[in-house]
Amino acid sequence: MRALYLVVLTAAAACAGRAAETPAKETPVKETERADAPGCEDSIRKAAKVIPELAEPAKMAEAVAACIKDQWSVEARRCVSAARDRPDLVACMMRHQEQSGAHDLRVDGIEPERGDINGDTYVIIKGNRFVADGPRLAKVYFGSRQGTVVRFANDRQLIVRTPGGRPGEVVDVLVIFEPGGTLKLPRAFTFVEKTSEAPSFE
Repeated sequence: MRALYLVVLTAAAACAGRAAETPAKETPVKETERADAPGCEDSIRKAAKVIPELAEPAKMAEAVAACIKDQWSVEARRCVSAARDRPDLVACMMRHQEQSGAHDLRVDGIEPERGDINGDTYVIIKGNRFVADGPRLAKVYFGSRQGTVVRFANDRQLIVRTPGGRPGEVVDVLVIFEPGGTLKLPRAFTFVEKTSEAPSFE
């Protein structure tokens, strides 16, 4: 769950931020929840009574988009709605982070998902907490062949240059972090004849 938390926008809490992706559509709330569980927009509007700057349209939209994108739980939305001050909001978001795994090192995907059989395709490994916990070393394998780590673009993106492979070969992508351990994206990359696909940077 990718996070830009309310407290980051408004209370300078120690959570890693990012630009919210817009436009965003709210995930429908189950009918059984509607009577007693506020949606993302309702939660943020109520929180704006505690933190007035949230009432600014841009910050309101950013916070709502983060709530939707990160799929705040019913408990998190209720907690934010009931917050009486900034410390309450910080406590809500820290609890949400713990429940959602927002502090976990993970890999979520790769872009693009295919690359040149001759190698030298630049890809982005996407995930979470790549650098927030301090310096890491990383090795990335495409099947049995090692790619070249270029750099960490930010806390959620690792840029890698691929090795070569056989046409049509589909391989696992193995990311070895030190510290952090080994994470795998099963059958995540396909070698093809020369392609013009390029990753998009956030």
